[in-house]
Amino acid sequence: RRPELDQARRLFASGLYKESADAAKKAMDDSGPSVEGHILLGEAYAKQKGWYNLAARELEKAIALDPTTIEGRLALARVHIECGGRGDKAQAVLNELRAIAPDQPELKTLTRQANSLMKE
Repeated sequence: RRPELDQARRLFASGLYKESADAAKKAMDDSGPSVEGHILLGEAYAKQKGWYNLAARELEKAIALDPTTIEGRLALARVHIECGGRGDKAQAVLNELRAIAPDQPELKTLTRQANSLMKE
């Protein structure tokens, strides 16, 4: 955990998503990009209506920084499902996750949600 992101985490936990995003951006401006910072920023964007593309982009940056990030892939799959209604994109992310963490508990639930979106 990066302490410079503590303020952004507190704001997010309080439901202040725009403020959380601003704090995460400032923390990364001050101390450089981080997987955790991009995940937090992506999740904060995802909570704001109409910010799906920005959320997905930040989570993709987290994955680019650390291709083994489980948390980043879970967050990206959730964003594709919950914000974008994109079961196909979520399924692609979940397939990558399955390759690196086949025992991840959330895989079944997210896969089921992604599949149901693709049937609609």
